[in-house]
Amino acid sequence: MAKHPDLMLSSQALQSAPLAMLMLDGSGRVTWANDELACILGVPIESLIGNGDDKLVQMCLKRLLSDDEIIALPSINNNPECWLKCWIQDMPEQSGKGQLRYFADVSEYIRTKDPVTGLLNERSLVQGLDPQVSRSRRYNNPLSVVAMYLEGLEDMDDRYGVSTRERVLVTVGQLLKDQMRWADLIAHTEEDEFIFVLPETRKDDASKLVAKVNEYLLKMDVVADNGDPIELIPHFGVAEWQKGDDVTLLLSRVSEALKAGHGAEVIQMN
Repeated sequence: MAKHPDLMLSSQALQSAPLAMLMLDGSGRVTWANDELACILGVPIESLIGNGDDKLVQMCLKRLLSDDEIIALPSINNNPECWLKCWIQDMPEQSGKGQLRYFADVSEYIRTKDPVTGLLNERSLVQGLDPQVSRSRRYNNPLSVVAMYLEGLEDMDDRYGVSTRERVLVTVGQLLKDQMRWADLIAHTEEDEFIFVLPETRKDDASKLVAKVNEYLLKMDVVADNGDPIELIPHFGVAEWQKGDDVTLLLSRVSEALKAGHGAEVIQMN
């Protein structure tokens, strides 16, 4: 029997949809996938049906069929490593109680953002700082950079668990975003430093912002998941762009200020 025109149209629309998709039967086996998913994985659609025979494809499918909202996929057939956000729609009972899974490529967001706080990561901060430094070189515009470290974060995982630490980082990140202007850049690095890039800002004004942030941090009520109070001691380093600074040198002076107290202003407020 020929397929109903509406069904044929629906199938064609799903096949060419901009979101990657796959369909599962009631036993969790792949019965259908669209071109976008095959393109992301770098494999033919046929290799996905029935959950595949190739070990790398099977490993990818295992991740795609997990309960994770964000799924990291390795490089396959020279396709770059990527991250997909997953949505799940249960199929109606008359369709066999399967699932339709949708995947959006969020690789660019993941590559530019810190996964815990949602702030910029260090790589993206450097990319954003470079044109600001170039502008200061050309027009002699003021530009300040602040580095912040919270004493008390370093052993939080061991003492209170990962969830407490991540919750604290998210709270601090939101506080910083609330205090910054739209043109400012804020990053959280893998070393647990927070870095602010403040265009058109002299060091004196950056220090005033530091004082305000420090005040809010000290007033912040921080408790562990078990209810224990947590003390966070903020440390800040401030440096203003000066002639001869490139991105690396400016960030180095700020880092040295934070760690050793020379080369730029270092501030510790209690």
